[in-house]
Amino acid sequence: MEDEVLVYSLGATALQKYDENAGTMKLALRPEELLEAAVSQFPQTKARLKCAFPYRSGAELTFDVLLEVAVAILSEPNNGFVLVCGTDTLEEAAFALHLMLGLQLQSCGKTLVVTGAMLPADALGSDGPTNLRDAIQVAAGAGGTGNQGSPADVLVVMNSCIHLGRYVTKADSQLLGAFRSHPGPIGQLRGGVPVWSYAPPRNATALCLPTDTIDTLHLGKLKTHVAIWPLAVSAFLPEALLQELDGLVLAASGTGSVPASLVNQLSPAWTSRLPVVIVSRCGVGANHDCFLYRGSRDKYESRGFILGDGYEHLNPLQARTLMVLRLSTLGTACPGTAQC
Repeated sequence: MEDEVLVYSLGATALQKYDENAGTMKLALRPEELLEAAVSQFPQTKARLKCAFPYRSGAELTFDVLLEVAVAILSEPNNGFVLVCGTDTLEEAAFALHLMLGLQLQSCGKTLVVTGAMLPADALGSDGPTNLRDAIQVAAGAGGTGNQGSPADVLVVMNSCIHLGRYVTKADSQLLGAFRSHPGPIGQLRGGVPVWSYAPPRNATALCLPTDTIDTLHLGKLKTHVAIWPLAVSAFLPEALLQELDGLVLAASGTGSVPASLVNQLSPAWTSRLPVVIVSRCGVGANHDCFLYRGSRDKYESRGFILGDGYEHLNPLQARTLMVLRLSTLGTACPGTAQC
């Protein structure tokens, strides 16, 4: 049934309980049990567990697994989908799936909602069932119109808030309200009903991969050796690391400030051999400011560093995700310019 919400599970915190014998947390709750608890208040909701991928913690997530999820969703005629995954890497999962599926979801009027839990299944007030319930309610609105329909894109539902996968970040390691997005949530769950605050921006899918490139993301052939290197006081960068990389993301201070010593180390010796992207380590904001700090972009781009082609406002995790997928599908980190 096309109006049925299909649920996919990767496991993680929402399914964890404490194992007294092992003395550690284990993935013990079955996805079917989580789904049953989530829909108990809405028996009219049409939701079905479609696939429980091999359980894994958020720290064990790989691009190969996300590719499996993307391919599985594209093969279904349904409009609404929910993915339960680990919250440790949920922001990366949502952004990667947005890049891989954004154009296809938009063209078909489909919605993928990513959710999870901050508290394990045996914790008092565990948020897993509530988040899944809310995610299903949002996914059930896929394919609607006007204020009644969920946006055709990748969304994240956590703690009664609905975020665009394009913007969401994990801003706290423990609290229930850990997930935030700098424009604010696109909507909230009020009385079990999605209430929308604003529409996605017109260029919401500007960074998404072309629809015909996902087939080139073959398992085992992804270029994942892209490092994020944070810059700080007395910053340094080991030469040995650079020799192992497919690409490099520099998480620079402020609006992308890189010390001259690293600029000279990387350019032209390394910028001519691998893509080196500069973003701000601040999490929100541009990687240059030519309005106040004139020439702040050209002084790096003239040395072979990458600041444009979609990386301008990305945080370091997003920039790495975009570079991995572009290198793996398009063979370049910046397809819109001749620089790469």
